[in-house]
Amino acid sequence: MNIALGALFIFVLLYPGILFRIAYLNGPYSRKNIQSSLVDELVLSLIPSLFLQCIGYWIAGHLYDIRLELVLFQFSE
Repeated sequence: MNIALGALFIFVLLYPGILFRIAYLNGPYSRKNIQSSLVDELVLSLIPSLFLQCIGYWIAGHLYDIRLELVLFQFSE
């Protein structure tokens, strides 16, 4: 697996959390003077991302037959 595919895979996994964090910070009740670094933002977006990915996996698991061994096998080649 090359570096670009791994980076794309990580970005796809973190993308729901990043969108959630951006939407939260642009909301009317958020604090406007938040000083945080890029690492802080990534860590804070990891929690909702993990939660949303688990819910999505659970819903997709009830609708489709998902086998993670095949997905991991595709990425390992």
